[in-house]
Amino acid sequence: MARIAGIQINKTANGNIKSVLIDYKKHKDLVQPLLESVGAIEEDEFEKEWREGETLEESKQHVINHIKRKNWPK
Repeated sequence: MARIAGIQINKTANGNIKSVLIDYKKHKDLVQPLLESVGAIEEDEFEKEWREGETLEESKQHVINHIKRKNWPK
């Protein structure tokens, strides 16, 4: 069996796989979806808000519209 960096397989005396230790930093792209699908981790509130937030262009347009509506003293 090939050795893969960041993955350690623990076996019983009979040779059956007992557990697998995976380095999350090295294999995050593979492990993250699995952990989310089984409910082991959930997206926190900050991540949800960040994902649903305005883009840079939307923010710029919002500021420009606000400035245009402002009643500037003459």
